[in-house]
Amino acid sequence: MRFHLLGVGSIGSLVGFHLKRSIRAQRAHLQPLSRAQARKNLLLSNLDPNGGDSDGNSAAANRALVSHIPPHVSPFLPNPTDTSVTLHVRQRLFAKQIDRRAHNSILVDRAGVRGVESGFVVERSSAASDVVSSLVRTDDRHRRPAQFQISRASGPSAASTTYDAPIPDGDGGVSLISSIEGRYHDPLHSPIDCLVITTKCDATLAALRPLLPRIHPWSTVVLIQNGMGVMDTLLDRCFPDPETRPNFVLATTTHGVWKKAPLNVVHAGIGELHFSVVPSPRGGAQGLEMELEAEMAQRSIAAAAAAATEGQDLPPLRKTAGTGWDKFAAAAEEEARSEQASSSAVASRGIPGQTAADTTTATATASTTDSTAAAPLQPLLDVGGIPDVASLRTLRHTVSSLLALPLNVQWIPVREYQLKALRKLAINACINPLTALADCKNGDLYANESAMDAMWSVCVEISAVLEAQVRDHLARHQRRRGSRGGKNRKRSGSSGSAATKAATSTTAVQGEERGQVAVKSRLPPASSLSTADLLMRIGEDGRPALDPSLTARSLYNDVQRAIRTTANNWSSMHADVKARRGSTEIDYINGYVSALGRGYGVETPANDLLTNLVKLKTVKLTGS
Repeated sequence: MRFHLLGVGSIGSLVGFHLKRSIRAQRAHLQPLSRAQARKNLLLSNLDPNGGDSDGNSAAANRALVSHIPPHVSPFLPNPTDTSVTLHVRQRLFAKQIDRRAHNSILVDRAGVRGVESGFVVERSSAASDVVSSLVRTDDRHRRPAQFQISRASGPSAASTTYDAPIPDGDGGVSLISSIEGRYHDPLHSPIDCLVITTKCDATLAALRPLLPRIHPWSTVVLIQNGMGVMDTLLDRCFPDPETRPNFVLATTTHGVWKKAPLNVVHAGIGELHFSVVPSPRGGAQGLEMELEAEMAQRSIAAAAAAATEGQDLPPLRKTAGTGWDKFAAAAEEEARSEQASSSAVASRGIPGQTAADTTTATATASTTDSTAAAPLQPLLDVGGIPDVASLRTLRHTVSSLLALPLNVQWIPVREYQLKALRKLAINACINPLTALADCKNGDLYANESAMDAMWSVCVEISAVLEAQVRDHLARHQRRRGSRGGKNRKRSGSSGSAATKAATSTTAVQGEERGQVAVKSRLPPASSLSTADLLMRIGEDGRPALDPSLTARSLYNDVQRAIRTTANNWSSMHADVKARRGSTEIDYINGYVSALGRGYGVETPANDLLTNLVKLKTVKLTGS
């Protein structure tokens, strides 16, 4: 399977780095490296003169990475021997700014330690401005025109040529879709199995267009972005036909990352990465979100608790018949011993040889882990619940690969993801434009009266727009019910049967007791939920209402917490304005709120003003 990464900024580089590292660790676990390959990796890891990668290429590090993959995830991972990661970069950026020693590597600095992952496959694209630049730019070292090799389809004949045998890319990756179809293409023209998009929202459509011919209906597209409305734009302009559109995964992250140089980032703050699978008719009546069985869920929770408290590995793996990850299965005796050790470790709350202060810390950590394990925020979703059919095979492997990343990844139901995304939208709508306009850090907004007033106005408008969306949805739903009820009454006539009258009487008597159940039964199934459905909850009076986490006061409190947590950070929109990108993501943040307001007849003056001011500042700085 081939993973493609579109957008190699801060988040894109972090995800690509850990995805490649996870694949390499799985390969080393299946087949240990030869001495020559180990020496090559050691040389590549010493690119940094200050010490290189001290944690990425050792056998112990590989074992730790593999052992921390949840037991309910590992059976569904793609075969690492034919899995690769491809970076899509612009020709001009690649040729001019990236160190040629690390032309296929990503460097991540974390807590003073530099990690290096190499072996990426690189596909280069060029805009018109890049082609002009290549004609006039000269190589300073040799005083001759620089050589550009643009990886672009040479014509329809190249894309239509098929082969009987697989053609692996530079890292051994083979297209999973091509393998299923039995028709293989050149790696530059093969269908894209999984496309992870981490570009700026305003640049997504232009960056994706050259790759559209390679997006297969069985492909999976992962969107890890700040704003909202990107998927709606893609569905409207690129994938209007539901039968031929790919699978979609939406993701959001709270990891703190900033770009030091192209393909060189600093992982400044540990956060979380939450994702959800967009509902699809391909999932059938049950949908794609099935909870993990209780026994397997307890094993995963116990393993996570053991790793958090004592750093214990998951059960060792033994070889059995099969290929790829199917060659490994946990031995029953080792499982029992591991679960018993995990339980005793959590119960004892202590580690031999610790001081009093260490024991207190371990107790607090274990208590937190116990509370989390006893009452997890969300039930674990089962990767095996995704049907093993050709159209969902890449989705299955994508979900398992994301869950295997050491980035605190969690697969959550689509309703919970939508709530998280909207709350993050409110945070971005308050912090990003104000820091860009005031040229300040996030923390400078805290306790500033003018900033507080502006942020409160933004939160009030967002909550009002979402509430109007819910009301509009309920009104249309009631109109449809009334229309269907009128047709049924005309068919049945005015005489009504005794059974109908008895049922009506029973409903009237028990209406108060059954009110909540009745409202729930009127809601559509999870596989067909609209955005308005996802925002609703059932109130104490049994009537649908806006989720309490989306009220103005709740959103405002989220913004204040985010400001205090990221006080020393510069917002991404401030960075865009400072770097004179020529555009920002304002249309997908505050502009998205304004568009919803116009659609539902709600005035949004604060969001309208911030949107226009940011655009004005962008035009003024760029002179366009």
